[in-house]
Amino acid sequence: MSDHVRNKMGSTAREGTATGLVGRDHECAVIDGLLDGASEGNSGALVLRGEAGTGKTSLLQCAAERADELTVLKVTGVQGESDLDFAGLHSLVRPIVGYLAKLPEPQRDAVEGALGLAPSRGADRFLVSAGVLSLLAAAAEECSLLCLVDDAQWLDVPSAASLVFTARRLGAEGLVIMFAAREGERRRFDAPGLGELVLGGLDHESPSVLLSRSAPDATPWVRKRSWPRRRVTRWRCSSFRPRCRTGSLPAASCCPTHCR
Repeated sequence: MSDHVRNKMGSTAREGTATGLVGRDHECAVIDGLLDGASEGNSGALVLRGEAGTGKTSLLQCAAERADELTVLKVTGVQGESDLDFAGLHSLVRPIVGYLAKLPEPQRDAVEGALGLAPSRGADRFLVSAGVLSLLAAAAEECSLLCLVDDAQWLDVPSAASLVFTARRLGAEGLVIMFAAREGERRRFDAPGLGELVLGGLDHESPSVLLSRSAPDATPWVRKRSWPRRRVTRWRCSSFRPRCRTGSLPAASCCPTHCR
């Protein structure tokens, strides 16, 4: 499933956006640098890696919220479509297929065939990949572009290869491509040559901040017992049950089940 949004939040929107993210200042700073570069006509790519629950999707959402005046394209890899060639690419670029007319004819024919917009003459993956780069660059000429790919490990192989090919060849298009890939799955998203951030657990102070936001009335005993002793990985928890705000119930009944 894809989503297409043009953000028009103004120059002060990034400073005022309440992302709710805790313990990811460095990652947000890296993302801000990429977005600032795109606004100035530069391009960049980034892969976020981590186990389930480390905040990859939330960081992509943060990027979309902070993408002042950028056109945002989104796609999420779907395991059930991982064997359908170019299914992921189709979801991502469908909103900008109008720019296909600007591509050189061989690239246009290849991309149209891959997307099912014209009879396929046999997918030439190099031509398709080159066409994807040209298509995104053409769209970015009108408005800087942010492409967000979540669950990249479930992209079909041709789509993943085309997007990584594109990401490695970015220059001055005003285009940013961000991938989020879950580690520990049977399929791994390989992106040689691209910058990566590996997300680990939270530091020791961040869980206390999360509790202060989600359960400000919790007693010190509840605060101490509500988080597991192992290193916390869930870092954007906002679903504390209202009854735990009294601070009078055992910690196990207050702690969000997805954070245990």
